[in-house]
Amino acid sequence: MRGLATRARALLPFQDIEIAPPWVNTDLIHKSDDPRAMPLDVYIKDTMAQLATGSTGIYVERVRDMLKVPRSEEYERIASRNQALVDNPIPRG
Repeated sequence: MRGLATRARALLPFQDIEIAPPWVNTDLIHKSDDPRAMPLDVYIKDTMAQLATGSTGIYVERVRDMLKVPRSEEYERIASRNQALVDNPIPRG
């Protein structure tokens, strides 16, 4: 996908902005006010503030924290997070 965006950017007059959302508390995943999910209003406020700066990469704090993990530990971190969701699934509201 990034390759397509790179080629399109060279040919067309538009700006490619990457927005990487974390788990956001919305009705898309059984809105349950799970404390692990980021509140929607906080996500929107942070995202809009970053868009106003002209940044081409929008990463709210929860996403930035995940990006700081060294690559060698990435598999273990993701496996641990996935297992935590299996052990404690998203409640159905």
